[in-house]
Amino acid sequence: MASSCKDQNNDKNDDAAGNNVTIEAKSGELIIHPISDAIPTEGGYKITQQAKNYNKSEIINGGEEAAIEYHYQSKEGFTGTETVEITSTYSIGDGNMKVGDIITLTITVK
Repeated sequence: MASSCKDQNNDKNDDAAGNNVTIEAKSGELIIHPISDAIPTEGGYKITQQAKNYNKSEIINGGEEAAIEYHYQSKEGFTGTETVEITSTYSIGDGNMKVGDIITLTITVK
């Protein structure tokens, strides 16, 4: 069963800009975190720091809750803290990609 960060406000804390996010999860639980409501025309999102103890850690386009979502599921039995960094890139239409937001997810697995 998937757990949505969008609906569980007590399990997620964002800073004012939304770039530093803390999430609590149970070991083996699938977490879905919305990244963006729109898919960029040029650029996109990529994981620039990957989790270490995961069965699933990926960015999904066309998710159920947002246009772009991050999905995380720890290895069964893992407990501890994971850090994932997601970086967006964009262009003003000239093909010259620039770094946009950097989102840091701190996931505490219990």
